[in-house]
Amino acid sequence: MANNKLERTFDFLQKHVHYTDEDYVNHPEFKKNADFKIKHTEYWLFSDLYNLFGPQYVGTHERIIETTGAQINFPHYIKLPKTSLLGTPKAPSFHVFFSDHVMSIINNYHIKEQPEQRIDMVAAPDARLSRYACWRLLKQWPNMIFAQLYFLMPDATFKNIYDTSYKFSRLYQRQELTNAEKIVNGIAHSHGASLHKFNQDMHKIFFDLKNLGEFKTNYDIKGTVFDYMGSQSLMARQQALNNAIKRYDYSNTKTFPVFMDIITKELILARQNMIKRTGRAPENDLSDRTISQILGELKKMERYFINGYAYQSLK
Repeated sequence: MANNKLERTFDFLQKHVHYTDEDYVNHPEFKKNADFKIKHTEYWLFSDLYNLFGPQYVGTHERIIETTGAQINFPHYIKLPKTSLLGTPKAPSFHVFFSDHVMSIINNYHIKEQPEQRIDMVAAPDARLSRYACWRLLKQWPNMIFAQLYFLMPDATFKNIYDTSYKFSRLYQRQELTNAEKIVNGIAHSHGASLHKFNQDMHKIFFDLKNLGEFKTNYDIKGTVFDYMGSQSLMARQQALNNAIKRYDYSNTKTFPVFMDIITKELILARQNMIKRTGRAPENDLSDRTISQILGELKKMERYFINGYAYQSLK
């Protein structure tokens, strides 16, 4: 199901791409020009992104400039080198830089407030957003990694983007698990439990271990186990903790033994469900690349992208 949704996202963005010189793009000679991306900047309409992602991710059509301005800001402009990797000079001012990537227009379009509800907009605010602007707009949402990578990886196939997004989804899942871990550790701490033992016990239950030290040695884990967990195991564990938190909140007896019993059952269930769903146990979902290494790879990709596409212009 998730794969189908991402395919629809990919197809929608491919279908709704525009170019600053669309007459040229439609000319037979277009495909022979290998440099068209530098000379003929791609853009997407804000109204199309709104219909695809919704206002919770891209803002509303009444506040296009404010929303995009929060993500394409002066600090980003200041950090840019004077020239791109191809020698293109940086915009002479932030105002020019912003207008290079966000071009306000008046447009007739429709928006979908609900799947079955269509609202026709006549002479309404809209904007052309460059590839760089689209990426900046979505970068603030870690759970939108597939859409981010669509803009970060020009000309990539759906499969390439999907495979890359699966790898980088560990970053989002790790953060979600961290949030849940803080809550369960807070509950354990409120009962005076040893957090070190509590977290070790959770590892033993989830990975079905007798000795955590041997486990880390066998899998060459240096540091925290969380930094080596794959996307599926991170997601399964996060779901288990969220379920345990909810069950404990509704429990009539709020003692540490009751909480530990809930945690234990949820972690075991999450392990079993993951095996059924994916065909592998959490210990078989470990990576030889840590979260920090994955983050470093993403940042390197972003730097390369910025050093090319931040220097484009919609004019």
